[in-house]
Amino acid sequence: GTYEHLYSSGGALEIKASSFANAGDYVFAGHASGTVSEIGNGKVWSRDYFVQVIGTAPDVTLGFNFAEAGLTSTPDNTYKLFYRAQPAEEWTDLGITPVYDATRKVLKFQVPSVSTGYYTTGISTGIDKPSSTGIISLYPNPASDKINLILRNEHKGSVEIRITDIAGKMVHYETIYKYGNALNYALDVASYESGTYFIEIRMNNTRMVKYFMKK
Repeated sequence: GTYEHLYSSGGALEIKASSFANAGDYVFAGHASGTVSEIGNGKVWSRDYFVQVIGTAPDVTLGFNFAEAGLTSTPDNTYKLFYRAQPAEEWTDLGITPVYDATRKVLKFQVPSVSTGYYTTGISTGIDKPSSTGIISLYPNPASDKINLILRNEHKGSVEIRITDIAGKMVHYETIYKYGNALNYALDVASYESGTYFIEIRMNNTRMVKYFMKK
């Protein structure tokens, strides 16, 4: 019969898949060794992990084991999961709220359709400026036909919107104008292939990136 191995751990990272779609699908992770430390006020881990997906991407839980990493800090839901497709790229906050297993000291992120690339955790990488850029919401997520973008801040002016797929290919670009404290804008994603996409917002020389899933 067919046997599914859904859990693995090592190097202070745990991966647990809900299931796999096909025989031969799998996910593995590795890192460049070295001890783990939390860098700066953002407490971002000095170690990142390369995750490779073969076949259909499953939903997984990525767990960062603070005890195994030798860290004494106690994380909470202000910690974020950061992703980048290539080492030279900037980190992107995936917008996933974690759950902390205090007994085992493991910080867990549920990742829908995990993508090949690099992952780490921390409070902030210092790249984005949320206080200046504002608060971004996307709904529904996952989306089928349209996804609504909401941007709240005190600024008025031009807003650049870029959408890229998981490979970094830009699939949409436009500039719109924000007139008040809140922008509510619907984006048509009906023609997109199923998968993970990133929406990058640029306004007033700052940027914020969110991800969404297309059904």
